[in-house]
Amino acid sequence: MRDLLGITGSPGTGKKTVAAIVGELLRTRPLALGDLAAKSTDGKEEGEVDVKEVRAELLKVDPPPSVIFGHLLPYVVTKAEVRTVFVLRCDPRVLKSRLAGRGYSARKVRDNVEAELIGVIQSDSIGTFGEAKVSELDTTSTPPRSTAEELVRRQGGASLARERIDWIRGYDSAEKLRSLLAT
Repeated sequence: MRDLLGITGSPGTGKKTVAAIVGELLRTRPLALGDLAAKSTDGKEEGEVDVKEVRAELLKVDPPPSVIFGHLLPYVVTKAEVRTVFVLRCDPRVLKSRLAGRGYSARKVRDNVEAELIGVIQSDSIGTFGEAKVSELDTTSTPPRSTAEELVRRQGGASLARERIDWIRGYDSAEKLRSLLAT
């Protein structure tokens, strides 16, 4: 399993939708790490994922995927296996609304919004795959098809955009942070 195109990001940033369109554009079937995680969590407490078990499930996939997506990507896939990783990002205020609309618990909404605010998936992706392999796309107001087309256009390119998204700059007061993180 080598030369993967990875798509990751916080829950609610559009990974599943964008990956499906990317698969259509590249004529391949994207693999959802969440599906593999579901197999590995059978019989465990909700939310408990053993990334080693998810990795073991990934290595069993035949034929190996060429496009893989999920928030677990930086914890399951190695640097040597990916060509390019796209981290989908969404303004935390919009993400909060999306996650609440999915019926997430107040705690789960707050935890995921906080993780997006401080860039947990972005930071972990850079830590795992290296600066040169990681690019970010803002999905806050971009339609999924446009995001997917941009991703396909940029994948594997020597000139991947390295501009980093920093949401914290927009939440520069305690009042704004309290408002965002209030449940």
